[in-house]
Amino acid sequence: MQALVIRREEVEVAPISGRLLRLVGEDGRVAAGQAVVELVNPEARVSLESWAAGVKEAWEHFQKEDEGKRQTALKKVAALQDELAAAMADLREASAAADRATTDRAWSRIDQISSRLATAQRALGKLEKERAELLSRQARVATLSREAVVRLAAPESGLVSYRVDGLEPALRPDRMLETDPLLAQSPPPLLPAAGDQVQAGQPLFKVVDPEYGVLAFRLPEPQAQLLGRRGLVRLMRPDRPGADLAGRVQSVGPREPDGYRAVYVRLQSLLEGDLTLARAVSLAVVIRTEQGTLVPAGAVCPDPGSPVPDETSPGVWLEEGGEDRWRPVTVQANDGRWAVVGGLKAGAVLATTGWGRKIR
Repeated sequence: MQALVIRREEVEVAPISGRLLRLVGEDGRVAAGQAVVELVNPEARVSLESWAAGVKEAWEHFQKEDEGKRQTALKKVAALQDELAAAMADLREASAAADRATTDRAWSRIDQISSRLATAQRALGKLEKERAELLSRQARVATLSREAVVRLAAPESGLVSYRVDGLEPALRPDRMLETDPLLAQSPPPLLPAAGDQVQAGQPLFKVVDPEYGVLAFRLPEPQAQLLGRRGLVRLMRPDRPGADLAGRVQSVGPREPDGYRAVYVRLQSLLEGDLTLARAVSLAVVIRTEQGTLVPAGAVCPDPGSPVPDETSPGVWLEEGGEDRWRPVTVQANDGRWAVVGGLKAGAVLATTGWGRKIR
């Protein structure tokens, strides 16, 4: 079967017209902020004015339409955090008094507040990201306006590619569930060569995150559901024997009229399968089974001590010696309700479910 490759790709376009000079070769690894290409144009300042005007207009629009929303979101997040802290204090009091009914009500309240807080934080994060991008563009305009030679830097760390095919806006992680796994083959990639004259607005290069990749493909509904329950899968490539890919089912789409479902598998790395450029690959799916300790999926949470908690540092809170302690685990499978984890000892007691049940 054929599968689409969904990547994190940031495309940079020419802010002005000029002659292209590559500072980094194809597939070169760069750090965020590192110069990738240079555009030489004596009339750069004139051409840049319209681009700068667009950035100014975008910032003014944000200030008028979204800054108020951002301030409201900041206050809402702070209020919900205070409310959650108060609810946790009530829970501790109820637990100390061995009041089961009050404890259950406290847990219910905490769940509700946590859900509202997560929603508010997502809304705030979107606004903050948009604001940060606008500020970054403003800073870039200030720099470029003083230079006749324009250098474009990598927006993120990753691998540089000059093969921009136009599918980058469609095959993005934030639009994954909108992606049709039967999307037609991509058009021929654009390859601006060193020394080429490029026009303002023309895509020049993209930076690919080599650590993020999702394969999208279709399976009959029974197989798709089974794959979703198992979580971990092994993907064989018939055209490349021995180059198997390991992944985890990230989501399964709704049933389609033909009885198929779209399946989205998160890969461990794009580099392992040399998928930093391919848009489609041939695959055969092998379902894996895992052994470990079964815990409620809600008990698994990020490392609270991490500067940027995310899914790469999972763990659980355990009751140890009368105190709650966070312990790291490895998640083998997760269906949204239950998770199979490794790294827990028999007899451990979860502190985050409120059930007080021992893990066997």
